Amino acid sequence: MAAKPNATKHDFTIKLGGQNYEIQISPSTNYGWFEHNELGDESGGGLWFDRGMFLIDYDGVYELPSEVKDTLIRFGYIDPLEVEQW
Repeated sequence: MAAKPNATKHDFTIKLGGQNYEIQISPSTNYGWFEHNELGDESGGGLWFDRGMFLIDYDGVYELPSEVKDTLIRFGYIDPLEVEQW
């Protein structure tokens, strides 16, 4: 099947791993995803970043898993001044 003309192509060049979660980020599209290593996308979702590559939204779960949150903080994807909101 041919790609749609306006389809977004993500280049997941940033790969972060934790004990239980895999995180991949496409800096060119400011999008990423996370997924539990055993539960898969049942405990996973999408990540959206602003132009400065700070997290601005997520979906798929009610609350961002602490391991995902901690990893994003450690690698600078959550603004230190906005940690409380996540």
